[in-house]
Amino acid sequence: MFALGFAWPEQHLEWYKALEERPWMLGLVNVSEPAMDTFLILSGFLAASSLLPALQSGRSPLQARTEARLALMLPSYYATLALVYAAFLPLLEIDNARAPEAQRAIGTLWFNEGDGCPNKLWTNFLFANNQVERAGCMKYAWSQAVQMQFFLLCPLLMLCLRQGGKKGMAGRLAKACGGIIAVVTAYRAAIALDFKLPVPVFGPLEDPEALALMTRTLQVSYYSLLPRLTHLAFGMLGSCATHNISSARALMVFGVAGVTGLLQPAALTYLLCCAVLELSRQASRMLMWKGWRKVSDLSYDIYLLHPMVMYAVWTVLPPSAWLNVQKPSAANFVVVSSMVFWVSLGLARMHSRIWCHVIGPQRRQA
Repeated sequence: MFALGFAWPEQHLEWYKALEERPWMLGLVNVSEPAMDTFLILSGFLAASSLLPALQSGRSPLQARTEARLALMLPSYYATLALVYAAFLPLLEIDNARAPEAQRAIGTLWFNEGDGCPNKLWTNFLFANNQVERAGCMKYAWSQAVQMQFFLLCPLLMLCLRQGGKKGMAGRLAKACGGIIAVVTAYRAAIALDFKLPVPVFGPLEDPEALALMTRTLQVSYYSLLPRLTHLAFGMLGSCATHNISSARALMVFGVAGVTGLLQPAALTYLLCCAVLELSRQASRMLMWKGWRKVSDLSYDIYLLHPMVMYAVWTVLPPSAWLNVQKPSAANFVVVSSMVFWVSLGLARMHSRIWCHVIGPQRRQA
């Protein structure tokens, strides 16, 4: 739904009106934030849950964990980058009269030449693309950069906290997470006060001031690691609570989330996740289900491939053929979205199986 807003730049006013009048459209645009919050919160929870027991027992899993993480993330990601550079970007540059809407939507949102395609694609290989202006080329991979940066810094933070002794490490980590949340919340509050909101996301983008405002706001409050540390810290707080559940710890966890909820949308998502994890042992055990590994592999590959699948489907079925901006049809949207999902799933399974054969043992241990 978000990408569709860029398919018709000349109709941005009609698009804003459609979002205002049809809650299902606005809901689909807005649901991306809670989904991303949940993903980052779970990333923080799982990272702390895997490291805390090992560090408290005296083992240092840093090297093994880093190798496993790289084996899981790098092959599929680098293969996708090679595909984007060698085939997809040249395809977008072709003057294809049959797919102008697909080119505008996918190109403007994720592969914009003005954002550095393909010259800045090298930053994706270094997981530094979220630090480039407007997240550089293939900008939907900003979350990949945030995740990799976190997975490199989190073990170092926990090793530093272990210097105070193995006992009470969960409490020290909880206090550190509380401090991170407080600092980043103040940072985001300052951003909210400094910039004129809302940002004209879907246009018009011809106004240099509007474009500069959107670029600056997204860079400092959305793409970079710093504003996302609250989400990751919320997840680590939840892990600390499961390792040492006490009334004082639970009050601290919920208190920090509740107070920062005034400024941090992630806190609301965290409260829900934490409530499920804390109040239901069955839900906690569900996270340890081995089947999540296959789900994780497939969802990761779907995430990497879905913009290209969207472009292919929208080339065959242009958005204007199934979505009228004045009278949008929810049924048509569901049908086309289902096509994108199932094609992405099929390609993701193929992609995952190939890498399982190439680096099977390392990928299974990740």
